[in-house]
Amino acid sequence: MLERYIEQQTAVFATLTHIRRNVKDIVTLNDDNIHNIEDIIKVLKPLKTVATLMCSKKHPTASLIHSLKEMLLKQLEVCPNDRGLVSDVKQAINNDLNRRYSKDDTLSFLQNSSALDRRFKALPYIDSASRRNVYHSIGQSTVELHTILQSQPTETWTEPNLPMITEATPSTSGAGSGEVTNVHDDDDDDDDGDAEPPAKVKAKGDKESCALSDLFGDVFVTHVEEAKSLYERTESEISMYKEDEVPSLESDPLSWWRVREGKYPLLSKYAKQCLGTPATSVASERVFSTAGDVVTAQRASLSSDNVDMLVILSKNMIIPDDLIDLTV
Repeated sequence: MLERYIEQQTAVFATLTHIRRNVKDIVTLNDDNIHNIEDIIKVLKPLKTVATLMCSKKHPTASLIHSLKEMLLKQLEVCPNDRGLVSDVKQAINNDLNRRYSKDDTLSFLQNSSALDRRFKALPYIDSASRRNVYHSIGQSTVELHTILQSQPTETWTEPNLPMITEATPSTSGAGSGEVTNVHDDDDDDDDGDAEPPAKVKAKGDKESCALSDLFGDVFVTHVEEAKSLYERTESEISMYKEDEVPSLESDPLSWWRVREGKYPLLSKYAKQCLGTPATSVASERVFSTAGDVVTAQRASLSSDNVDMLVILSKNMIIPDDLIDLTV
């Protein structure tokens, strides 16, 4: 609204002078007020950017909350050369932001979420001691989540009892004789020229190596690694995660973890639990708005199942560009 007033200041003044012929009767803002408005617009610009980002992003996750809050507190620090009104506005915003998300459990969850978002895993807004505590908390939460998942009963699949199928044995003329005869005669076997040659006699050393292979087979192991505990495996994954490359800010953190589930089998489960938490209720509010557009006074007889299907299609159906051009 303030930006709009600055843009339309000339038009507003012209309209007022047209309505009231006497310029002295016009009450408007002076130059000092205009300068204050311009300074306040600069102060509120980061807040506008954050609000637009959180509302326009398709899936804003909880990992953005702590990072954006710390960024706003850094940019809205009171400077010595700020005017009185600007200083008061910054101080009021800082006081309001500092008391938000200040509970220990909420702050710990938001910090863990930011650390598991590989774009903000460096956590530059907190000191090194707090950063170590965050990753220690991530390790403990990962171990606890894995223990809970392992303790839950899993459904086992049992093979159904199927009838046994036996192969029919070849017999001679009588089906009820029950005797089995050879199809080939002994004379034919003697005359067969494709008989296999006699096996070669193996040496004594070959017999010993063959015996060892039969005893050990595939279980022969040349190196045995020491078994690691669940917490040690989690710490190893956290160390690898810290050294992993940082992609661009526009990438999706949930897609990143889904691709690397094999590399981080323990850490990925807790990461998806944190990053799956939405940062705002904008998405759900838009679903309600879409449902309100579907169910109107002229379509009040729609069943609930049809309403659900129409809302899902409205939010998820992708129409190719060539079909959009045909409908225009």
